Amino acid sequence: MQTHKLLVAIISIVLLTTLFAGIVSVSAAAKTSTPLTSKSTAANVSASAAKHIVFRDDDVMPFLNMAPFEAVNQVQIDENVPVTLAITPHPDTSLDGNEMLMDSSFLNYLLSIKTNPLFEFAQHGYNHQDGGVGSSLVSGAYYPRSSVTAGESSVYWHPSADLLTGGALVGSSEFAGRPYEDQYNAIKQGSDDIAEVWDKAPTSFVPPWSVSDANTLEAAHAVGHTFYSTGGDDLSGVSVPGITVQGASLEFPWYDTDWDAWMQNLISRTDAALDAADGGTSIVVLYHYWAFAGSDGSTDSNRVAWLGQFIEHLKDRGDVDFTTLNNQNALPVSAATNVTLTASDTNPGVGQDVTFTGNLGVAQAGKPVQIWHVEPDLYRSDDATVTTDSKGTFSFTRSWDTTGERLYYATFYGDSAYIQSLSASVNIDVVTKQSTTLTAASTATPAVNQNFTINGTLKAGTAPIAGATIQLQKNISGTWTN
Repeated sequence: MQTHKLLVAIISIVLLTTLFAGIVSVSAAAKTSTPLTSKSTAANVSASAAKHIVFRDDDVMPFLNMAPFEAVNQVQIDENVPVTLAITPHPDTSLDGNEMLMDSSFLNYLLSIKTNPLFEFAQHGYNHQDGGVGSSLVSGAYYPRSSVTAGESSVYWHPSADLLTGGALVGSSEFAGRPYEDQYNAIKQGSDDIAEVWDKAPTSFVPPWSVSDANTLEAAHAVGHTFYSTGGDDLSGVSVPGITVQGASLEFPWYDTDWDAWMQNLISRTDAALDAADGGTSIVVLYHYWAFAGSDGSTDSNRVAWLGQFIEHLKDRGDVDFTTLNNQNALPVSAATNVTLTASDTNPGVGQDVTFTGNLGVAQAGKPVQIWHVEPDLYRSDDATVTTDSKGTFSFTRSWDTTGERLYYATFYGDSAYIQSLSASVNIDVVTKQSTTLTAASTATPAVNQNFTINGTLKAGTAPIAGATIQLQKNISGTWTN
C-alpha cells in the first residue's frame, strides 16, 4: 500500500494538473436511458440558483490507514456535508474473494455509515493497478472471479523503473487500452463487491488516475453506472448516451507541500469557479484521505482542520449546496428508492414470454423505470421504459428469438422528488426447448361427491415425460379455478 501511495502521488502531479469544471450531460438515444434530472435543496437560495459542490474522496480501499480516513469523514459528519467515497474493492490481487469482507476494521466502519445519507459508495476501478494494454485483471463470463488465479502475473502492480519517464508513470491506467470484455468484467466484479457490503449497487464510477477510454465509459454504463467522474482531458469528446460525465475541477494536495499556501489558493480558485458557474452547476472537489496523514502515517490535524475551514468558507458564500455524485443527498432520506426486479421464469425457451415485475420501494404512481439488459457479448441494450402504479409496482413482458444469457436490470433515474436507484441483476438464460403435447380425458359421469379419474399423457414428440407437474383446472359458469 505504501508503494501504491508513492506512485499515485507521482502520477498525480502530471495527470491532474489541469482539471475542468462543470458537468457534461449526454442525451438519450433509442437504445439507451434518459439522463438524470438535476436536483437541489439549497436552504438559502432557490433550487435553480444554487451551485452544487461534490466532495470526492478517492482511493478508499480495504487495508487502508483508518485514522486519517475516519478523521476526514468525521469532519464531513460534523459539518453535515456529504461526500462520495470512491472505493477500490480489490487492491491486493494476491487475495481471492471480496477483500472488503476481509478487512474487519474497514468493513465494520463502512457498515456503521452505510445508512448515513451523507455517504455515497461509488466505485473507483477494481484494483487501481496498471493493467497495461492487452492484460486481463478479470476475464470470463458474468461471474469472472474464479478465472483469476493468485499469482497471475498480469494482475500485479508494475512499479518497475522502465515504466517511469520524467517522474510520471507513462500510460498508467487500469482500463485504457484493454479489451472491452476485460473492462466490463473488472467493473462488474467491483460493483458486485461493493453491492455485497452496501446492499445496493453503486451508480457512480471513477476511473483510477482519471485515465480511461471509450470502452471504459461504455462498460461502466453497461454495468449500470449513471455517473462517471473523471478529470483533466480524460474522455474529451467521448460520450455514451445515458451516462453523465462529470469533471473533477478542484483538488486538495496529493503530496507533501505547503498546505497553507495551497489551500489559500484552492479557496481562491473555488470562488472563481463558483462565481463563473451558472445555477445548478455541479463542481467536484477531489481529495484523498491518505493525504491528511503525515510521513509517519499519523493524522495531520492541521490538514484535517483545513477541510473544515474550506467547508465553512463555502457555507458562508450563501449560494452553495452540497451533494454527492449521484445527488443522493439532495433530497431527504424519505425520498430514497430501492427498485427491485424479478422474473416469472429465468430459464425460458426461445419465443416464450417472461414477465418482469418490480417495485420502486415507494408507493408512487407514474414514476418511469427503465428495463434494460446486457447481451451475451456484454453490451447493453435498453428494452423499455415502464411507469409505476399507485403502489410503486411495474411490469414488463417480452420473449427472445435466440438462446443465450442476458443480465436484466431496472433503473429509476431519479427526479426532483425521489432519489435514483438500480436493481440487482436477474440472469435470464434462454434455451432451446422441445415442444410438448398434453392430452387428458375422462369418461366418468360421477354423482355428487363421487370420486372420478382423469387420465392424461405428456410427451415431447413421441417420448413420454416423467416427473413433470401438471395443473388441473375446472370451469364453473365461465370461471376457471385451479
